[in-house]
Amino acid sequence: MRRTLSRILFPLIFVCVILFPIITLVQTLTLVLRDVPMPVIVFVVLLFVLFRVGAHMYHTSKMRPTNR
Repeated sequence: MRRTLSRILFPLIFVCVILFPIITLVQTLTLVLRDVPMPVIVFVVLLFVLFRVGAHMYHTSKMRPTNR
């Protein structure tokens, strides 16, 4: 009974909690970004990726001050 219930509830929870908000977000972004030129979108995405890579490199490098 418990295994059957989990087999039914897990996909339902996955769809409601993860999949549905992602689909809604993608639809909203599609509507919002429809009039924005493609080079601007590419520039913003690349800027975000470079910022994240830089932050990761900073946090994993020896250059940052240590907590003493």
